[in-house]
Amino acid sequence: MDIKYKITEYLNENNLFESSKSDGLIVKNENNILTIKGNPKDLAELADLLVNVAINKSHIHIDDLTLLNEKSEIKEIIIESKDK
Repeated sequence: MDIKYKITEYLNENNLFESSKSDGLIVKNENNILTIKGNPKDLAELADLLVNVAINKSHIHIDDLTLLNEKSEIKEIIIESKDK
C-alpha cells in the first residue's frame, strides 16, 4: 500500500507544527484503557495511516520501525478495515 501523508504534508507546508521532529507514539494499556500519546506530528501521521487504511480497505502494522516509540509498552499495532 502506497501511504500518502496528505494531512502531515498539509500541516508541514503551512508551518502548523511547532517542530518537525518525530518522537514516535507511546502506547500503553492500563486497566483496559488504551492511551496513545504523541506530539502533533506523530498524531497527524497516525491520522494519515488511518485514512489510508479506510480508503484502501486494507491493513497496516505499526511498530518501532514505523511510528511507535521504542519506549512504548505496546510493541505492535495492527489496524485493519472491516471491509477488507
